[in-house]
Amino acid sequence: MKGKRQTKMKGEENKEIEKEVVDDMGLNYRILLRKEPEGGYTVIVPSLPGCIERV
Repeated sequence: MKGKRQTKMKGEENKEIEKEVVDDMGLNYRILLRKEPEGGYTVIVPSLPGCIERV
C-alpha cells in the first residue's frame, strides 16, 4: 500500500490511529494502527477479515 489520504487520531488514551491508504491498483483501504504497550503496533484492515499484522 503506497499512499495515505487522511489521518485522524481516535484518542491519545488508546493510541489508535485510523488511516485510509491506496494500494498500487488504486483501491482504498481503511486501516487501524494500534500502539501496543510492549512496543510496536498492531495493524488491522477491517475490510479484509483476518488481515492483522504486528509490526
